[in-house]
Amino acid sequence: MTDGVRGDAQLAELLARWDIYDPESEAHRIDLLRYARQHSPVPWTDGAGGFFLVTRYEDVQRVVLDWETFSSTEGLPTPMPLRICPIDADPPLQTALRNILNPLFSRGHLMRYVPQMEKLAAELVDKWADSGECELIADFA
Repeated sequence: MTDGVRGDAQLAELLARWDIYDPESEAHRIDLLRYARQHSPVPWTDGAGGFFLVTRYEDVQRVVLDWETFSSTEGLPTPMPLRICPIDADPPLQTALRNILNPLFSRGHLMRYVPQMEKLAAELVDKWADSGECELIADFA
């Protein structure tokens, strides 16, 4: 790894069980992805319920554009008790749903919330600013 602690065998082992929610995996994410791109660009990992990890740009582009082969309806990497439309939908349903949702996520629509977001962000930062540090997800996001 970048700090010289892990070799290829250790990376291969960690990649085989890589879990996007595991702190150990996340600590080595960059090196794991680099290793995967060089040695196994679409590895199967048992972490988070098991999934294929697509690591090369060209492969990601193919997966995203070829929805008939790489359907989003087959589920998410982690077991979910409910569907998350339009993320787990394919065209034409996904296209119709996005046409409904896109205006709600436009810059013009969201700008009305900027003052509220700035106020909330300032309040959250005030809670930990004096300490000089925070756990971003727990304390801010």
